[in-house]
Amino acid sequence: MAKVLFEEGFFEIPELARLQSETEEVLPYRTQNTKPGDRVAIPQGFVQCTEFPLVFMTSNEAREFPPAFLRRCLRLPLQQPSTEDGLYEILKNRFDADTLNKLDEPARELIQSFLGRIKNKNANLATDQLLNAVYLLLQGKDVNSTDRTELLDSIFKPL
Repeated sequence: MAKVLFEEGFFEIPELARLQSETEEVLPYRTQNTKPGDRVAIPQGFVQCTEFPLVFMTSNEAREFPPAFLRRCLRLPLQQPSTEDGLYEILKNRFDADTLNKLDEPARELIQSFLGRIKNKNANLATDQLLNAVYLLLQGKDVNSTDRTELLDSIFKPL
């Protein structure tokens, strides 16, 4: 299917192509632009692209991709921010501003702990581990320092 989509600009949905009707209306995958109940017409089971498809893939480089695949890719290596302000920008884009403002100091403490673990323990940590820790902080549960340390140890496990 992917080969046809990228080379020909269309693909077939076999389940819809087998139906006798000329056009089927289906519920699309929900996005920010779709409203509940929106339907999309699929004529004769074929979806025709009106724009060249753009596909984003992420990799933690745990395995290598074949050269033929890489020749068809535009590679964009992204570096994890290494400063408190850089990581805080990620939090600002991910969490509600009012909530994050209330937790500014604890969130910054988590960032400092995160960066400290990377530097002091030479640990390989991912940004989503920091996001998970902040999410738990947003749940509003009070934890004592021992439980907090154990919790952070389990969240900030090196990859």
